[in-house]
Amino acid sequence: MITRGKAGPVWIKVPPLGIPLASLSLRSLVQIPVKAQFHSLFGKHIVFRMADIGHQGYPADCVTLISDGAIFAMCFDATEPDNPNGERQYEGNNRYIHSNIAQWLNSDAPPGQWYHPAHPYDAPPTAENVYLGINPSASLPGFLHILEPQFVPQLLLTDLVVRRSQFDGDGTDTFQAKVFLASTTELGAGTEGGVNEGPAFPIFTVASERICSFTPEAEANCTLAEEGPAYWWCRTPFYRDEIAARSITPYGTRSYPNARSGAVGVRPLCNLPSTAMVSPPDQGGIHTLLP
Repeated sequence: MITRGKAGPVWIKVPPLGIPLASLSLRSLVQIPVKAQFHSLFGKHIVFRMADIGHQGYPADCVTLISDGAIFAMCFDATEPDNPNGERQYEGNNRYIHSNIAQWLNSDAPPGQWYHPAHPYDAPPTAENVYLGINPSASLPGFLHILEPQFVPQLLLTDLVVRRSQFDGDGTDTFQAKVFLASTTELGAGTEGGVNEGPAFPIFTVASERICSFTPEAEANCTLAEEGPAYWWCRTPFYRDEIAARSITPYGTRSYPNARSGAVGVRPLCNLPSTAMVSPPDQGGIHTLLP
């Protein structure tokens, strides 16, 4: 913008028109831009839905977002051929802090470089280590790498809790992450063996509110990611064994596929400061996060 003063024209920077994120209502849609080279995989934006404001146990003055659709299909965790436990050798590992999916969600590494062993028996989600070779994710870019870089610093590091299966000693693990999966209690879908993994988000009160579909890009790029309601992963393990993790079914109820299943969708969650700014809504009613 140009303004005129006594010394002649002067350039001044005008801040973009924005709306505080926390002023939006729950269930509002907010999108974060994706780098151009990944549009074919993930679309021009990742569209999120506001799940809560000031969620208990999350960072102070934050807004919680969950992706509106399942953005891709992938395994929770790949098979672990060297694991002395025969079940995890063939079906993968349901301990969230050791899972491939938790690592992928928090990686900013370029394609094919996000995976690093999380424990001595860990293995990458290559075609050889995923059920029937369906939707191996080892060659993908890390989730944080696909986002336009000016938006990643706005994501808040969040303290989280997740149940451990009986095989791993019961109880819970605590960890920190910028991007994560929801627990069954946060989704209002019940506790796992009586363990509370956080209070429920107010947008999930009945099964129908947990139903979601794959994005068009996920349908185009992922085997068995078909049109219509999807299965999608929770971070909660099935506590009675070492290989199954909870998911939400196309009916909004709970299920427990084995970790190596690559046909289950991913709905990332993240927290942003309540002061983060978004654009006015576009014609589709979607706001865009501003740098």
